[in-house]
Amino acid sequence: VASICPSAVASPEEIVCLADSALYQAKKGGRNRMALCEDNQEDREGRPGNAPGLVQLVWSLNYECGDEVIDSQHQGLFSASNRILSAFVGGRPKEECRVLLGSLLEDIVVHFRDEEVLIARAGFPGAADHGMLHTELVAKATALAGKFDSGDLPFNELVGFLAIDVVSQHLFLEDRKYFPYIQAS
Repeated sequence: VASICPSAVASPEEIVCLADSALYQAKKGGRNRMALCEDNQEDREGRPGNAPGLVQLVWSLNYECGDEVIDSQHQGLFSASNRILSAFVGGRPKEECRVLLGSLLEDIVVHFRDEEVLIARAGFPGAADHGMLHTELVAKATALAGKFDSGDLPFNELVGFLAIDVVSQHLFLEDRKYFPYIQAS
């Protein structure tokens, strides 16, 4: 996501260029990073940057539960979410965005299935309730995909789902409840 003051940029293409610059800077720093395109930076073509930055979901080792499969899937969901956000912001073709959205939905379903098996096996007492949360999130993701197909999906709704519903509410709050059970098994 590129954020700018309206008078700071001459065209929509320049906003995309600024976001692209921040993306390349983040890639240079390694995987799952966030970078800001600041006044004193240059884009990949050597042009000076402006103040806006690219906002991405950033993975941290603090988010790990200790299970290699689940942690890898969580990281993959962050990466897939970032690809979708970049595609939307970059004005990529609708079909490309739809493929990315469909792929993310498939990844979420697989991850939730694997997570439910793991937490049940670990003896997490809230496993059934956690599974219900998964069902609700999949239903919401499916509804968002339908809105996208009909051309009625606002970008802020997609960002809200990924950043708030999936990451902030589910991963940071709900998933953490089962972490002690995974680490003890």
